[in-house]
This record gives sequence, C-alpha cells and structure tokens, in this order.
Amino acid sequence: FPRYNHPEKLLETRRGRCGEWANCFTLLCRALGLEARYIWDSTDHVWTEVYSQSQHRWLHCDPCENTCDKPLLYEVGWGKKLSYILAFSKDQVVDVTWRYSCKHPGVLSRRTQIQETWLLPTLNGLNATRQQSLGAERKQQLLQRLLVELVEFISPKTPTSGELGGRGSGSLAWRVARGESGPSDTKGDGQERVFIPSESEKQNKLFHICYNVTKNSYFRLSNGQETIPGWQRGAWRTENMYRKEENDWQMVCFF
Repeated sequence: FPRYNHPEKLLETRRGRCGEWANCFTLLCRALGLEARYIWDSTDHVWTEVYSQSQHRWLHCDPCENTCDKPLLYEVGWGKKLSYILAFSKDQVVDVTWRYSCKHPGVLSRRTQIQETWLLPTLNGLNATRQQSLGAERKQQLLQRLLVELVEFISPKTPTSGELGGRGSGSLAWRVARGESGPSDTKGDGQERVFIPSESEKQNKLFHICYNVTKNSYFRLSNGQETIPGWQRGAWRTENMYRKEENDWQMVCFF
C-alpha cells in the first residue's frame, strides 16, 4: 500500500505501519492542544511522546502498539539493540535514547556511527535555530524541561510487567524475522508450540497445566510447579491475538 506522510491523507486512507500511526496520533494530540513530538529510533521504529502538564514530564506513547508510558518495551520486551533515539518537535530536538534503555553500557557500545562530541553540539545548533524566534519565557520553559529529562535519563530503571512482551503489531513471521517477537518466543522460528511430557508425567500419566491471566504465566503443576511466562508460549497457533492490561481498572483482556 502507498506510504503517505501527510496525516490528512492518512486519515482518509486509514492504512499504514508505525510511521503512519505516529503521524496521525501526533496530529490528533496537537489538535487537542497537547504538546507532542515525533520519536525516531534508528533501529526502525517511530512513535510519539506527549508532555504531561500534571506530571511535568514527557510520556512515551506508541499508538501502533496501543501503549502508554512503557519506555523499556522495545529494549526489554522486543529485544531491540538500541543506539540512537531522537525526539523532534517544532521547538526542540533531544537525544532521548536513555529514556528507553536500562542497559546503558550496551547502548554506548553501539553508538559508533558518529562521535558523541559532534552529536551534542549539532543538536544544540539545531535547537538554537528552532528557538531563535521564541520568547525568553518559552526558552526558559524548554530549558527546565530538558534539565528534568537529563535527571530522568541517568536515574536507574526497572522493567514493569507491561514492558516484558514482544511486539503486538504485524504478523508473527514478520516480527520473528525482525527479532521483535520478544522473550516469549523462545523457539525463535514462529512455529507452533508443543509441550513434551516429562518422564514423571509419563509415569504418572498426568499432564496438568494452568494459565493465570493476571500474571500472564503458565503453571505446569504436573512438572514440579514449573512456571512458563508469556501466553504465547502455551499457544499452538494464534492469529490477531492481543493481551491488553487495563491498569486503571486492574483488569486483563484478550482481543
């Protein structure tokens, strides 16, 4: 299908991948009076960040994955090897890579395309150009936000349950080929899952496994209470299945 960029055209065609989703979602946020910016990841993904006036910080929002405030999703859940992630708005360009990583040494080892001593001055130059027509109050506001971000970037991060799963959009074969199916796809080939009875299960002629929807784990009771995280690891074959956590309602649903 055609890869249009203009959000007005995308609202008409209603077809696209992450780039189209991000373009439309960013437009809608700005139309509602929210400050939003476009996030570009050099490992081939894009999404949006929205500034929260109540929390005084930028929130990760991925409309393609229907996910909000789960910045470690890509590195931990999808298994991405991140290197450069940049945020673009009409007033500012920011290197936000560190918001999306809890494995900074690995990221640093992969940031070899350009010198760090060149990147920061270049971004500062872009910001100076973008902000030259802004008033002193707005410039001060952007500076204060940047300082808050820098503190966030160096603060330790721990993945949450919503950041542990693989990519939900796209076919399984496509996600596996991109290496974004997540840790739940341990076979790595996108084929059907098969449970093989252990020797004790064969002797007892008993195979007992349960799935806990809230913990998103299987419990193989007949094999020493073995725990298997991730609903995909117990599914023979799936198509267009998605597990959604509603944190506000404390509920989990499957679609």
